[in-house]
Amino acid sequence: MSLAVPKRWEIRFGLELEDEDYPMKSVWDYKPWWCQPWSILLTGLAVIGGSWLALHRFWVTGLVAVPILVWMGYFVLLYPRLMQEFLVAEPEANPQIPTDSPR
Repeated sequence: MSLAVPKRWEIRFGLELEDEDYPMKSVWDYKPWWCQPWSILLTGLAVIGGSWLALHRFWVTGLVAVPILVWMGYFVLLYPRLMQEFLVAEPEANPQIPTDSPR
């Protein structure tokens, strides 16, 4: 049994469905291991946790946590969505997306 997923979901969530007409990949397929969501989250949480373990000061951990959480939010949530929107809006930037006009 196959689930029918709309193309917009495929684009937005980077689902890798077997669709020969639209072989869209996730933005994470192009990133090295150290730039994957798991490594970004693990590094951010380790830095925040390390600041607490080293200093035991809420205000220092808070100062460390704010930019780290912004960094994690950008690269894990916002960047993939922006990149997918760009690749759909600019098909010539992504050779994987078929265009109607010949090249």
